[in-house]
Amino acid sequence: MKDLCARYGVPTAAYRRVASLAEAEAFIAEQGAPVVVKADGLAAGKGVVLAATEDEALNAARDALDGAFGKAGAELVIEEMLVGEEASYFALIDGETVLPLETAQDHKAVGEGDTGPNTGGMGAYSPAPAMTPALCEEARERIVEPLVRGLAEDGTPYTGVFYAGLMLTADGPKLLEVNARFGDPECQVLVPRLKSDLLAALMAAHDGELKDFDLRWSDEVALCVVLATKGYPGAYEKGSTIRGIDAAEALRDVTVFHAGTARGDAWHRRRRRARARRHGAGHDASPPPRAWPTTPSGGSTGRKDFAAGISAGARSELNRLLGELRHRPIIERMTSENRPLERQAPARAGAPFGGGLSFLGVTPLRRCPYLPGRRERSIVTALAGPRADLAYDEMLRGGFRRSHLAAYRPACPGCRACVSARVCVNAFTPSRSLRRVIARNAGVTMSVMPALARPDHHALFQRYLAARHPDGTMASMGREGYGALVEESAVETRLAEFRSSGGRLYGVCVFDIVADGLSAVYSFYEPLRVKDSPGSYMILSLLGDARERALPYLYLGYWIDGCDKMDYKARFRPLEVHGADGWTILDAREGGQDVSNH
Repeated sequence: MKDLCARYGVPTAAYRRVASLAEAEAFIAEQGAPVVVKADGLAAGKGVVLAATEDEALNAARDALDGAFGKAGAELVIEEMLVGEEASYFALIDGETVLPLETAQDHKAVGEGDTGPNTGGMGAYSPAPAMTPALCEEARERIVEPLVRGLAEDGTPYTGVFYAGLMLTADGPKLLEVNARFGDPECQVLVPRLKSDLLAALMAAHDGELKDFDLRWSDEVALCVVLATKGYPGAYEKGSTIRGIDAAEALRDVTVFHAGTARGDAWHRRRRRARARRHGAGHDASPPPRAWPTTPSGGSTGRKDFAAGISAGARSELNRLLGELRHRPIIERMTSENRPLERQAPARAGAPFGGGLSFLGVTPLRRCPYLPGRRERSIVTALAGPRADLAYDEMLRGGFRRSHLAAYRPACPGCRACVSARVCVNAFTPSRSLRRVIARNAGVTMSVMPALARPDHHALFQRYLAARHPDGTMASMGREGYGALVEESAVETRLAEFRSSGGRLYGVCVFDIVADGLSAVYSFYEPLRVKDSPGSYMILSLLGDARERALPYLYLGYWIDGCDKMDYKARFRPLEVHGADGWTILDAREGGQDVSNH
């Protein structure tokens, strides 16, 4: 698979395949530490050693080549150690079409705090906060689809379940491994969330009919914790008795899965798992304590920490950013009764909103599309529950923005260029150039309608992206992705449809109606009409709609001073921007390029 990655340009770690200790020693010396030493065959998830020093790497290679993993270690792959957060990408493949599954994340280290040797998996949860929709799209475009095409071109088209292990690095996702199966224990949290017929989906993959196949998923969160005999994954006692299974299975939303157990007078076990579900909640640290079966000797091991969901470094950055917010009540709500965020699981973050927020996370670093040489990152919270609108009202006023079922705000290291921008509706007067835009679009009409995906809108969306953003992360978004963009919302969302005098579709804007204004989420237009400044005309129309609704602001997302892609927003004055001191009027000398190309 590593060779296939090299041929088809799939991002992965630098590596070398070795079959002798001399070869291993040479590459380890060349690469330097830290490195990863992997058995090239199946080793039950235990054939990977993360070596911090060259001596550790050499000892790991020696052990594997001496038979520690049997035939699986006869050949090794030694590769550079990638730094970042591990994540998984799941899909069904029919030889050509990639049908993404929901996200999940497992934790392999046996000890809490990711300490100790790797195992086959000590637990998992779904969905995985790290795998944002944008990141899933990037993984599909840069990793999964090239591999699927490559396998087909090599005469070995792949059909079935595709499970890619990824590392989310500062340079984007990179491939760690590929498995032709569901993950274990990821399967235990993925399949219970699937509302569609799994057999029908697998048969569609087998028959090459995934192109038009849709999957439906529950919005519940699933968490699986593995309990294993003490000593695992090394030597451990066999035949110990498990008690409490019947009581655990009787609990609501708890399922016990068995692995390596046998039923005699009592349950004897090697490993078994407890899965818990939470509707509309974030990731609890473990199933309820009553869901944990026990052994008389207490000779079991299991983790209770892995679902915290945010690394210590990310939590520190998150606290710093939240401290900048002017609206202090939002911090109190998001940190659950003022307890420090570092000490709480994200599942409790939205409790004071009655379910308005469900978890907090920080996205991986990736290339900034607006400023050359910069990296972008965001803090993200999922919007859920009956009071999500209240949560989002406050977050929007605190500099956040919505996409799908999440609110986010830039949290880029060493950069504060992105600032939220909003137009003061009642004080706005169009400039001379904006009056020319109005005149050029005199025959265009706007209709406000429910936020539902329509085929003609999707066709225009694809033409717009192909012409204006061909290299963007949304360029390959299909019908399902577009439907999610328009319809996935926990707040009041509408479409503004624009048509020319002849009835031809001209543009579409997705916008939210919030307590103090309208918020433009995403707009697209007929690229052949770019000289008529359709983007600016849609903003002018939304300003008129906000005035009719007696709403004081039109939120325009983020603005970067000096960025050509965003500077048109500064033409809509008075414009307020959000910073450490809250909302302030943008200085008249800042920003303001011509609007003729927007």
